[in-house]
Amino acid sequence: MLHKYIILLLIIFLPLNIMAVENPTLIKLMDTKDKKSLEQYISKFSQDVKSSEDFLALGIAYHNLALIKEDLETSTKAVELLKKAGEFYEGQYNKKNPLILIYLGSSYTLLGRDSKKIAQKVSNVNTGLAFIDKAVSLDSNNITLRIIRASNSLELPEMFGRDKKIKEDLAYLDPNSNLALKIKAFLKDK
Repeated sequence: MLHKYIILLLIIFLPLNIMAVENPTLIKLMDTKDKKSLEQYISKFSQDVKSSEDFLALGIAYHNLALIKEDLETSTKAVELLKKAGEFYEGQYNKKNPLILIYLGSSYTLLGRDSKKIAQKVSNVNTGLAFIDKAVSLDSNNITLRIIRASNSLELPEMFGRDKKIKEDLAYLDPNSNLALKIKAFLKDK
């Protein structure tokens, strides 16, 4: 349960200016943690999706809602929308937009969390981690991508071997920041 709150805090309270996101709606969505607000946004804008940015915004809304709701339907919808956002970039999620890629990967890890069968859980998490690691490799100096990767890695069981990635990503944070100190303390207890 502690992991869920760490992920919420990390993803929702990111330094958004680092991401170089210019769309005010997208910035607001990335910062939204309120279930009611997310559901209202989804209800209002689900019918008017025309561009990659629209699919990305809805995908992020569903992603953040999936963090709160923890259900298969919500995490599945996040993956579907973020895949569509990538299709606007000719299906090349890995080459065009690390923001799509990081949220797609994170949504896959949530789908893994919410899947019923063990094989599906592992497969979805592995798929998500591949997207997440690719996003960071595309923009390795982006602190926001590294925080999202670290937060996902913190949530996973040890069998996925993510401790090295967590430590790499923490190296990009100010080692004396509250966030870095909390994550380090968490790792010591792990």
